[in-house]
Amino acid sequence: MQRQRFHRRRWQQPLTAILLAFMMMVTLFALRGITPFGNHNLLIGDLGVQYTPFFTDFVRLVRQHAWSFMNLHQALGGNWMPVISYYILSPFNLLLFVGQASHIPVMIAVIIMLKVATIAGTMTFYLQEHWRTTSRFVLVFGLAFAFSGFVALNFFNVMWLDALIWLPLVTWGVDQLIRTGRTVAYFGWLFVSVVTDYYLGYMTCLFIVVYFGYLITADWPVGQSLRTWWHLQRGLIWRFIVTSLLSVGTTLAILLPTVLSMLKTPKASAGLSNFFWYQRLVWNFLVSWVWVPRPIFND
Repeated sequence: MQRQRFHRRRWQQPLTAILLAFMMMVTLFALRGITPFGNHNLLIGDLGVQYTPFFTDFVRLVRQHAWSFMNLHQALGGNWMPVISYYILSPFNLLLFVGQASHIPVMIAVIIMLKVATIAGTMTFYLQEHWRTTSRFVLVFGLAFAFSGFVALNFFNVMWLDALIWLPLVTWGVDQLIRTGRTVAYFGWLFVSVVTDYYLGYMTCLFIVVYFGYLITADWPVGQSLRTWWHLQRGLIWRFIVTSLLSVGTTLAILLPTVLSMLKTPKASAGLSNFFWYQRLVWNFLVSWVWVPRPIFND
């Protein structure tokens, strides 16, 4: 009976979270007079100098059945190819074609509201699936995740919100892998996450590795040796590794041409050392925390 009740209410909580989060975003935008409810807009930072000009020209060129990979915008001057796969692969971008090119700022505001609402829905879905409960508390935590500090600080980087939409679904896929041994959900959602937002895709991958390690060691029996544990878990570990590599490797069919094009731009210097992340990480850490110039105060 409890299992039937869980499956009957499986989609009720996520859909409720989406609706509540969207209503909260609409209320917030209306109170602050943000488009489409006022004269203020969100065209700050990259949203104003990169996303909006690109989306506007892209919609205009598609509707005019003309195409050019060159543009003269301040932040995107040059070849568009390196940014096309990053900017247009989000499924929410289909809403850009609802209105005219001049309505792009309004549609971007609507997309932001929908993305935040979807984050609440996917997180609520993951929480109830992970804990196997339909308690109202999962809805509360789903809303809290959607209005977290990361979203508040980076909502104008509209493409970054996609990473938070797919992250709960990727973790749900990991849960499915451990519980049932099935890899379809994990493979699919990890692929979608990396393709739609490869800027934060590597952070998703790092989180998933830590999350998987936590799950397989959380129930380590007391007194069980490492050798015995490895013998019992090695099949699951190898399945996780192979599935992860295949999923991320599949995205290269789309992302590799983008990477090669980015290395040809004047802003990037091609070289193998660009991919040695630990060198830059250690150097930036030393510069930021060890060698910090002290201010000089004059009496």
